[in-house]
Amino acid sequence: MGITQSAVSQRVKALEERLGCNLVQRTRPARPTEAGQRMLRHIDDVTLMEAQLIKDLGLLTPDISAHFRIAAPSEAINGLLLWALGRAQMQNFEIVQRNSDDVLDLLRRGEVNAGITSRPLSISGVASYSLPPIEIVACASPAMARSYPEEAIVKAPRLVTAPKSSLPDN
Repeated sequence: MGITQSAVSQRVKALEERLGCNLVQRTRPARPTEAGQRMLRHIDDVTLMEAQLIKDLGLLTPDISAHFRIAAPSEAINGLLLWALGRAQMQNFEIVQRNSDDVLDLLRRGEVNAGITSRPLSISGVASYSLPPIEIVACASPAMARSYPEEAIVKAPRLVTAPKSSLPDN
């Protein structure tokens, strides 16, 4: 950063005094308090908005160094999300695996930047986009398919989703 540890400590202390709350637990290692975590999320949000503005105005190629948190159910993570993040070449993100109801709660509390859910969304200030349905295709290797007579197919391994998942278990 180009400044001493003492200077960082003084700036953090001055910010805490201005805000009237502690942002850092002074333990070893130091950790953010709940207010400090909220402040870090806010800084990440502002960094992402700044990068989008720079891109929209065609000024420079934005250097996005913000930490981007995305909440999604496992079926979305294993399918759409990892594919999409790979195409977007995002490097500094965290995936939070939750069921659809919990994704909404995390969005309401501002603990994630984005979420994928099968539930209707009505959160003030949060944009919502419908995604196409995800097609799930049952498949097996030819050897496995031959090893199961038709009457045994109902006992064959199958997709079982996480508790409270938006997908049916069968």
